[in-house]
Amino acid sequence: MLIPDPDLIERFSLAAAAKLSELDIALLVAEVIEPGLEPTSVRRDFDLYVADLTHQDINEPQVLLDWCIQQGYGVTTQIHEQLNLSHVRWVMQHRQGLPITLAVVLIELGRRVGLETYGVNFPGHFIVNIAGNLVDPATMQVVDAAQFGEHKLKASASNSLMQPATPLMLGLRMLNNVKAYYLHHQNMADALNVLDFQLAMSRQDAMLVSTLHFERGEIWGRLGAYTAAKGAFAACVDAAPASAIADKARRQLARSDWPDEILH
Repeated sequence: MLIPDPDLIERFSLAAAAKLSELDIALLVAEVIEPGLEPTSVRRDFDLYVADLTHQDINEPQVLLDWCIQQGYGVTTQIHEQLNLSHVRWVMQHRQGLPITLAVVLIELGRRVGLETYGVNFPGHFIVNIAGNLVDPATMQVVDAAQFGEHKLKASASNSLMQPATPLMLGLRMLNNVKAYYLHHQNMADALNVLDFQLAMSRQDAMLVSTLHFERGEIWGRLGAYTAAKGAFAACVDAAPASAIADKARRQLARSDWPDEILH
């Protein structure tokens, strides 16, 4: 993907104002990975899941989790750098994925069978709340948040992190994973495209917009496109002029050692 799809950018922008579900947002992210994806095929897969689940007596979260494990979910993947781990359809086909993508599957299923379900934007590992039970979507097991992963939290800190994640939060975090993949593989063009999608979703959050513009400036600088880099740093300052990130951008703009533009 050399040029971001303007229609997809527009749909990410509209997502910021619309009341979309986590699955709706995840399908937009899947289109970043697989342009031209037909979302109805993924929704049809969920319909098949739910048809099977209706034969179960889903009156508590553990029944849903047991069903997911029977389907092959709950085995933590060792493939950490695969882009498809952020692609919800691939995850449903292969039963493996990043915790946040697996969370999308679990949230959608929980709601469809009548359980109160939402995502939790926990640091380092997205988790799911199902009817008051915190679940690690990577293992499909109930967890104790205070002892979860590497984060040993006091009860007060844990409670503050347990608030529901909005679908937009989930989408931005999913796009962060896609962007990190592209950056790891030195694919700067697609990383810049992902930033365009994130900016489209973030127009109401000046601090986030400022941060994303700073990231753009850094990537353009790595590409030797110094005019574009300066433009991005200037946009960072304009978005949130009183912020610490804007001060960093000002220092970049004030540098006297900017190299000559690299022409291609």
